[in-house]
Amino acid sequence: MKVNSISALGINSVNYGALSKKSSIATNPVQRDLLAYPKGYIPYQINFTGGSYSKLPQIIKLKKLNDFPCLYCAQKMVSSKAIESLNIANSIVPRNLSEMAESLAKKADLKDLKIVQMIQKEAAKNPLADAGQYLQKLESKKEIIPEVIKQRASRKLSGTEYAQKAISTISEYEDGLMPVEKKVFKMIKESFNKNPKQTLSEILTNFRKNTIGHFSNSQTEILDEIDEIAKNTLTKQTRDAVLRATEKSKNILANGDSKFPFKRKKFIEVLNKINLSSADVEGMEQIMKKAESIPTSGNDVNAFIAKYTNRNMPSQKGLVQRSDQEIAQRLLEPSIESVEHIRPQTTFKNINKEVTVSGKDNISNLALAHKQCNSDRGHLTLNEYMRTMNPKAKEAIQKHVDFIINEIKAGRLQGMDDYPQQLKETFAKESHGSINIDISEIVAYLKQKAATVKH
Repeated sequence: MKVNSISALGINSVNYGALSKKSSIATNPVQRDLLAYPKGYIPYQINFTGGSYSKLPQIIKLKKLNDFPCLYCAQKMVSSKAIESLNIANSIVPRNLSEMAESLAKKADLKDLKIVQMIQKEAAKNPLADAGQYLQKLESKKEIIPEVIKQRASRKLSGTEYAQKAISTISEYEDGLMPVEKKVFKMIKESFNKNPKQTLSEILTNFRKNTIGHFSNSQTEILDEIDEIAKNTLTKQTRDAVLRATEKSKNILANGDSKFPFKRKKFIEVLNKINLSSADVEGMEQIMKKAESIPTSGNDVNAFIAKYTNRNMPSQKGLVQRSDQEIAQRLLEPSIESVEHIRPQTTFKNINKEVTVSGKDNISNLALAHKQCNSDRGHLTLNEYMRTMNPKAKEAIQKHVDFIINEIKAGRLQGMDDYPQQLKETFAKESHGSINIDISEIVAYLKQKAATVKH
């Protein structure tokens, strides 16, 4: 039997972990999918984007909680406001009138405006006066809108100024960073404290000099292992295609050019497109699994440093250095809170017709999880996720609900008394009874609350 490519067999970075033992040995694509997914439904569209559910009143309340543990790992989540803080930190507003007058005078479209002349006149008399207070004074007279003037008077921070601001901002959320990002940030902070004249990209570039050789060697070793698997398991045509892909990748790694780096994702895409016969399926599965083990910026410090010191290629803009702002945001992003559908937002296709069995967008099917944990689960069922990726999920889910119960008792989740019960029912249903959340504490609390109201 000839099939188009390994991706036609459902072996890729998205759903490999979802394949059951039986489905992993099936050679017929339709048979594979039937074995891998219940009731003959084949996932063909998975929605990870934000929707109207993110604006639900209950979700907004949950996002305001401090030190909220992630649904799947129980580690503290970082507020999405942290990213906003990094964006704000990219510019600086003059603090005194002298600086503000000077900044506004440089704006050609503003210098003749009456308001600018007023600020300049006041600055001549009181150069060190607080700019914000003066603008508020003018606002009270309905002369200006302070925020508009502040925005126009602001200037972009220099690289070292931004590094200082970013490090200060991220330090507030350091405890909630993912393991790799936490290690990288600690290295950055220590280096900056020793030499505060560096930018974030300069700091990472200095780290690269000491890590890139070792990292390239570890990647090459994995490619060598793929070669051995290919030589021992694949037919000639498929084997040659794999060996060409690994040879090209090894040459890129040996060259060590940050402008044209080896990219794990691209390598896996090349493997996915290789045509193969049924005789190649078992060997190619081994190769894909080995390729997936190539370190990523999410699970390896050296991979993070390599990726964010490589040149990036935006469309039609040529090669550019990754910005300090991109690096700072990347440190926080995996730890940011995200809205998770307990029953995934997945559309399934039946062999004969299309059927939608997506998770609903109501609060009973929603909870908050790290963006990374949310992405890691993908469309896996809860039981498959716990079996293949996260055996400690049950404990994390209980801690997540315990935290919610305490917040309800503290009065910080008004109108959400039923939420723990809703989560208990949803998790029990989606896990086929394997997850049984203890909500006895909230039950007792609500009984006491009801009794108090009666009296």
